[in-house]
Amino acid sequence: MNSTTRRPTRVRFWLIAAAVLGLVTASCSSGEPADTAASAPQPSAAAGTVVVHRTPTCGCCKEYEEYLRRHGWDVESVIFDDLSAVRAERQVPNDGSSCHTSDVGGYVVEGHVPVEAIDMLLESRPAVDGITVPGMPTNAPGMGPENGRLEVLSFTDGGIEPFVTL
Repeated sequence: MNSTTRRPTRVRFWLIAAAVLGLVTASCSSGEPADTAASAPQPSAAAGTVVVHRTPTCGCCKEYEEYLRRHGWDVESVIFDDLSAVRAERQVPNDGSSCHTSDVGGYVVEGHVPVEAIDMLLESRPAVDGITVPGMPTNAPGMGPENGRLEVLSFTDGGIEPFVTL
């Protein structure tokens, strides 16, 4: 093989490498600061009223309510000793459940869901029952430092599918 046949391959390699590097850099850096206690939270684009169904003793539920308020939401707390009936009525799948269940704009928002995902839900209005961050991940809003990626799932008729990763 002579140098004229290798050169286009090298050029293609570097063009592809530059394109991939550009995509990786663009996806890793949005240019916006992370939502931490040190940076001012941005108001939610869809901020309105959210009804949070929670137990009386759950501290992280209270923290999540404060997180929503910081993002411009009016929060109404409804206290239950047991949320099983609330989740059953809203068809939250067992493997999608968390510590509190919210009603937002005709949808169910289960657990510590970031406001960005709620905004996306209310803007796109998909044919789902709701969205969830199952369990209580330590990097979710109201749980601890909000760092790292967080997977938000959608649910409909008992089935769960990916919604967005933030």
